[in-house]
Amino acid sequence: MTNIIIQKEGKEKTMSALMIFLLVSLVILGLNALVQVEEKHFAITTIFGRRRSRILYEGLNLTIPLLERVKEENVFTLEEQKTKIEFSFFSGSRGKGKGGQLELNLTGLLKWRFDPTIKNKDKTQKGFPQFMQVLPETREAGLKSKVESEVSRLGGLHSWDIFRSKRRAVEHFINCILRLKIPPHADKKFLKELGNSSNPKESQYAEYAAMEIPREIRLQFYEDCSQKIGDSLRGKEEKVSGVEKAYGIKIIEFILGTISLSPEAKSSTEAKEIAQNQIQAMEQIHQQKIRMAKELTSLELSQAAVDSAELTLKQAEKKVISFEGISLKGLDLLLVGLVKKLLEEKEG
Repeated sequence: MTNIIIQKEGKEKTMSALMIFLLVSLVILGLNALVQVEEKHFAITTIFGRRRSRILYEGLNLTIPLLERVKEENVFTLEEQKTKIEFSFFSGSRGKGKGGQLELNLTGLLKWRFDPTIKNKDKTQKGFPQFMQVLPETREAGLKSKVESEVSRLGGLHSWDIFRSKRRAVEHFINCILRLKIPPHADKKFLKELGNSSNPKESQYAEYAAMEIPREIRLQFYEDCSQKIGDSLRGKEEKVSGVEKAYGIKIIEFILGTISLSPEAKSSTEAKEIAQNQIQAMEQIHQQKIRMAKELTSLELSQAAVDSAELTLKQAEKKVISFEGISLKGLDLLLVGLVKKLLEEKEG
């Protein structure tokens, strides 16, 4: 009887130990299955070291215990990223350089963040976030190339003064080609709706609804329709642009920094402006001499005045002024001729 009681107690202890073991195991497995993702981050899970297309967002997430893991390198931020955009292009203005154009420098800052909802559609990587398929250096070079190519296409059609005076239009243009699925200058619906505008500056572009705004007037379009274009950017629908789809990112904003002359173009332009100012100043001086000479012909001159005129004549005949290849000798000779005529009349 005593043996039976002891055996029964032993079985109960074994069962209790087993229950405790199972309970502890379940707790451990449960804790192992929970993954905490930090705020403004998301993570990609792996099974046996291979990435899955599953995405874990901020907060507690349930995973497959002991199998599904999250490595540190597979945790990404949703916070804003910044990429500097800097490049040179040529404007359609006079000056030394490529094709007689001026070289301009553009700088700006592009704000963006990763967008895990944009999936790769390639058969081998289908379902994976697109940004994971793009190397950081490829993304940076591609974004810069897109902005540079679009701005350069407009560059040769506009002078430096146009780019300088239409900064807001340039900034809107770049934002639209990066952030919108169809930029306003090519959006038939947007252009058609401009016909209902009470502002003639906006309504005039409705005639291009069947095509798109020509490059020659595109910057003017972005300036005249600045308010409506700004509204389109602020109220952007959840449509992914071609650029965003290609790199798996959400573009927040492009901020234009500067559009300036390159050091070489600036030096050339300043030299020409100085030259033009000096030429204008010399022309004014010679025009004043001509007026003085005409006034002399209407006066009764004393011998002293005649002697002074003869001295002026001798100095003027010897004087030849040349600046930037432009000879001003002709203006002095005109004065000389008038003085000669004056002296001949006095001698007669």
